[in-house]
Amino acid sequence: MIFVNISDKGFTVTGHSGYADAGQDVVCAAVSSAAELTANALTEIVGVQCDIEVDADKPLLSVEVKNNDKAELCRMFIKAFELQIEGIAESYPEYLTIKKSEV
Repeated sequence: MIFVNISDKGFTVTGHSGYADAGQDVVCAAVSSAAELTANALTEIVGVQCDIEVDADKPLLSVEVKNNDKAELCRMFIKAFELQIEGIAESYPEYLTIKKSEV
């Protein structure tokens, strides 16, 4: 099961979906792609500093936006990530759980 925790300041993705073997798992690939795209957009396009933690052994990807003057733009990218993850969860509900947190 993949667990995604989303807030206005970032997100955390943990776990394996278990949908298929490594290298064949479309659920893990879709979630990973959405998370990496969002992290890159925040740091490279918006240009904000983020605390990013990656641990392939757990697996874990955590992205938290630092206080900045581009908060609204950051929230838009995080909302886009949320919408993408919700779409994946609708198609594969037994492999993905989403939690929304207040910060």
